[in-house]
Parts: sequence; structure tokens; C-alpha cells
Amino acid sequence: MNSHYYEFDTQWIIKLLGTLIAFMVGGALVLRFAAPILPSSRNTWDMDRTIMAHQADASGRANDADILLIGDSSCLMNIDASIASEHLGKKVLNLGAVSFLDVEMFGNLVKRYLESCSKSPDTIVLVTHPDFLRRSSASRSHVAWMEHYLAGRDDLSRRRNWKSIDQWLGAHILQGRILKYLPRPLSVEFGQQFGFTHDLETYMHQHGGSALDPRTLDAEKLTGSREYRISSPNKKAASLFALTIPDNSRLFIALTPLPESFVNAQFSDNLEAIRKEWATTLSADRELAALPFSMPDELFASKTHLAPAAVEDYTIRFAESLK
Repeated sequence: MNSHYYEFDTQWIIKLLGTLIAFMVGGALVLRFAAPILPSSRNTWDMDRTIMAHQADASGRANDADILLIGDSSCLMNIDASIASEHLGKKVLNLGAVSFLDVEMFGNLVKRYLESCSKSPDTIVLVTHPDFLRRSSASRSHVAWMEHYLAGRDDLSRRRNWKSIDQWLGAHILQGRILKYLPRPLSVEFGQQFGFTHDLETYMHQHGGSALDPRTLDAEKLTGSREYRISSPNKKAASLFALTIPDNSRLFIALTPLPESFVNAQFSDNLEAIRKEWATTLSADRELAALPFSMPDELFASKTHLAPAAVEDYTIRFAESLK
């Protein structure tokens, strides 16, 4: 025995769906017509994009730093530019980004910075982790996002193709130009340390572009090959990066450390040869040879990032090596 039943009128369903479709199409048209007068796109939906946007913005502001740091996430997380500035008595700016980018994009950030400043930095330091040097390719989505952002275009890096429904509906305009003002929570340890994306950017602004990694290394989970080298794409990109360095600026290179439990007996000799090769490929003026290739496990947050408690000491060692 049925307690109740429903009857659906076909005309009612068509009217309901038609209203919904008309609303969606109308909203898409409004977004597309309004796009030229809306604020520029800044679709920072996660921590990586927040960091990239912050560093891209910093590269476009007149800063006139004496020392410019550029590189992967180990540059961003391991060296505190504010501490280095205080120790050296010079203005240090950290444009280190994420390891998903490539050397070519690092060069684009340097070029953009040079175009925005009235004077070139005395020293430009390219800081990378050995893992970055052997990587054969960057993350296409991260590079595409950065290219869109630097060009002032709406981000389409998450859309698979031009026929994507959310692109037709203008979701990228809504996300990048309107919802950008909403702070987004960071996940796990980064959320506990910083809270929201806005708080992370505030920290980076206060520390000269530097951030920190609040995680704790589990040495038993360290994985990956212990054989290091410089990949062919990085060698090719290095020669182009060298062309961005002004004649009146010196280019230094530095390799950041790995946990001691991960390295083998030939590790130091291998990394020293790689550092020299990297310096030669970049036509660098100097290697920061005083920096260690490995450090105790307890000083790390991950295989590539130092723990917050170790950043100050490492930054001072870095500053001393610059002297």
C-alpha cells in the first residue's frame, strides 16, 4: 500500500529547467560583459598559487634591493630575507617560488623585477635544491598559471580545453576577479601555522618574500633516488637565464641541503661537482661553497625544506657566505 505518490507535469519540468538554463546563461553573459571593468584576475585557490601570485606581484614593484634571491621552494622556505637583511646591513628580497616552476620562469621573474626597478641589484643569487636540478620537466599547470597571471589574463589552467562548460559559464571570471577577495583556508600544518592564504601573504610581506614550512620530517619515509645530476632541460634553460643578468650585477649560485640520513658516502663529492657544473653552465661569478650539502635530520621539515627552528641559523650562514 503506497503512502503517497508524485505526479510531474512535463511542461512544469521544461519550465523549471528553462528558467535554470536562462539564469546560468544570463549570469555568464553578465560576467563576460563585466570582465573588462572588473579588477584583474588573481585566482589563488591554494597555497602554491598564493605564493606564485605574491612573488609575481613583488617582482613587478619597485624595490631596489641590494641582493635578490630567486629559486625554488627551498629558496623560499630555507632563507629568511628579513634576517639576511639585518645581518648584512643590505636590502634583501626573496623571490623564491615553488619547485613546480622552471628556470625559465625564474628568469622571467628576474627580468620583470629588473624592469620595475631604478637600479639593478648588486648580487643575484640562484638558490635551488639538488632535487630540482635533476628534474626533467616542470608542472605544466603551474607554469601555465604563472604565464596567465604575469600576462594579466584570466586563469584557464584547470580547464581541459576551450569547450569546458565552466569556462563557457565564466566560472574563471567569477573565481579570479570576484572571489579573489575571499581568504581561503590552508590545509593541515600550514593551516595551523598561518590560517588563511591572506595570512600567508602577510607573513611573506613582513619577511621580504620568505615563508616557512611548519611540518616535521619523518626520516623513515624519505624516498627517491640518491643519484643527482643536472637535467638537460635545466642546462638549456640555464644559458637563457644567464642572459637576464645585467652586466653590473653579480650572479651567485647556492645548493640547499638534504637530511644526513638520506645521503651516501659519495654524496658530497658528487654535489660539489654538480655545483661547479651548474655555476659554469650559468656563467656564475661565484658558488656559495661554504654552505653544507647535508644537515641533521631534526633540522628538516621535509627532504627539501628546513624546519622553522633551523631557518635563522641557516640564513646567517648563507649571509656569511655572501660576505
